[in-house]
Parts: sequence; structure tokens; C-alpha cells
Amino acid sequence: MNSVATIIPVHTYNDLVINAISSAVNQDYVKNRVYVVLNTTEKNLQEKLEKQFKERIEIVNINQIGVSYARNAGIKNSESKYIGFLDSDDIWMKDKLSLQIDFMKKNNYLISGSLMRYVTS
Repeated sequence: MNSVATIIPVHTYNDLVINAISSAVNQDYVKNRVYVVLNTTEKNLQEKLEKQFKERIEIVNINQIGVSYARNAGIKNSESKYIGFLDSDDIWMKDKLSLQIDFMKKNNYLISGSLMRYVTS
């Protein structure tokens, strides 16, 4: 099974961020490493995330350089075959990675995107 690096740039600590990270770490695709790239000067953000997610995430600090740089920093820290980008205000369904990686393998794709499904309460 090929590994995936899920990269999530984070600027602030809030419920949306927690939901996004939770959806990434709870994927049914087991070889998924979640990189949370802190693009912030918010105090104690790293400690809050480490306490909540422990060893389930890897934290990269870039000190408020920008979201594109954050994604590149995540890629630089990864050794995975596949890269997934997740915005900190979005969530993934539990089978998102397994479905997308299976699709890519079956079709011999090196890159793919996915459409969104909007769900509101």
C-alpha cells in the first residue's frame, strides 16, 4: 500500500480546524500521515494540537509566510508517494483517500482532483 501525506495549513485554533484534522486522521486509508503546517503566530497553537492529536499528526512551523508556502513545506517534509491537500475549514468523508487512491491506481494516474459535496446542517 502506498503512503499518503495529508497536508493541512492552519492559521488559527477553532472548531473548523479540529474537524478538518479529525477527518484526516480518521481516514480508513491506513498509510496516511497528517502534516499540520502552522502558518501563524498564535500562542500555544502547537501545544493545543499536540495535546489533542498526540502522535497522530506531525507539526511543521513556518511562522506566517502564507498558505502556498505552507503546502510546499508540508510536501518538503513528506516522503509519501501521494500528497493530499486539505484546507483547515473543510472535512473529508472517512473513505475519501481510499476511494481516490484506488481510482488513481486503476487508471494509472499520477495526479487527480475530486469534486466537493456540500453538506449543511
